[in-house]
Amino acid sequence: MKVNKLKVSFIWTKTFFQLFDKPLPSGAAFLFPVTAPDYRNTVISFSSQKSSWTNPWMIDEKKTKMCNWFWKYYFNGIDPVSTDPATTANHAFRCRAPFRKSLNNSISFAWPKPSNGRNRISFESYFYRHGVTLVATAYIFDCSTPEEAIDLAFSIRHDSCYSSESETSKSLTAVSIHILDLLCKEVGVTVSYDAQPFSFVALDMESPGNANQAVAQNDEVHRLLHALATFDSQWKTIAALPDLGKHKIPVKNEHSDDMLYGTELSRVLWFPRMFSNLYQQKRDYSLLWYYRNLLIATMQVMSLSNFLVRTQDYQNIDSNTSLINYSKDVATILREFEEGSEKTYRSKSLERQLQDNQQLQKVLQYF
Repeated sequence: MKVNKLKVSFIWTKTFFQLFDKPLPSGAAFLFPVTAPDYRNTVISFSSQKSSWTNPWMIDEKKTKMCNWFWKYYFNGIDPVSTDPATTANHAFRCRAPFRKSLNNSISFAWPKPSNGRNRISFESYFYRHGVTLVATAYIFDCSTPEEAIDLAFSIRHDSCYSSESETSKSLTAVSIHILDLLCKEVGVTVSYDAQPFSFVALDMESPGNANQAVAQNDEVHRLLHALATFDSQWKTIAALPDLGKHKIPVKNEHSDDMLYGTELSRVLWFPRMFSNLYQQKRDYSLLWYYRNLLIATMQVMSLSNFLVRTQDYQNIDSNTSLINYSKDVATILREFEEGSEKTYRSKSLERQLQDNQQLQKVLQYF
């Protein structure tokens, strides 16, 4: 089976509390708007200006309309692209939406030989009052076999091939932590807390011979999905793969051959009905939409969850009213995700993500 495109994303987060303290950090390159009026004014300002700083639903003119479904449903049906910025700003503040900054010119990756010239990797950052997030997305094209695609994905994840302005020959983990530290400094934060990254993968392949067959326990596709979900170097030789049923996550309007494969810290999309030539001819962007929106939804849940878990280690929370109120808002948002509320973006993947986080479930009991 030829792999037309393999898309691999990694989400890193850092959590901090300094933007809830008084006085706020001084001399920051970006003064995060912590009050409601300042936040709303920033959203309105970013709606019209063109710079590296944007609202999170503004990617570029070609992609924005098709990739903002998460924000629309997260804002209770308010489309941030077509709605008055002042109205959007109110919903964004209530939902604790971040601000986005592109980092495409800050980090480079030395692709292993041979490279077809089309492969690329991009980086973007998101700023919250409670933390920063880094999202790295690699696009791998035209691999003759799944094994070749997996090898490249593993190289992206593990090899020391990354460079930034002050770091060279570093792994993705090392350069991501370094960039996150720089992002923290950009908002004047000096103390922060790390978390394990979350991976997100989608395959676009030539129609396999078993395109209309459901994935079966221990079959070739199961092994492929498990490899991309775990980045386990022993994926080829594992005798018995984990129970497929326990890793299958339901999706809306699911076909018999669809598979959203998940672990506690990963998702892999396998939708063979979208691999056909007919799909390509119709320019059906469903997979692109689904990937981007679920990726950003996962990032939002991950950042909010990590923050809420970390509040239990913050010793002065009882005397910090703004932090208490913010935490209550975050807990409400996460419960709406977990319950599949009509007020927000609904996905069984997000429900599973929240339920798999045992630390979070314990913390939610206090709110």
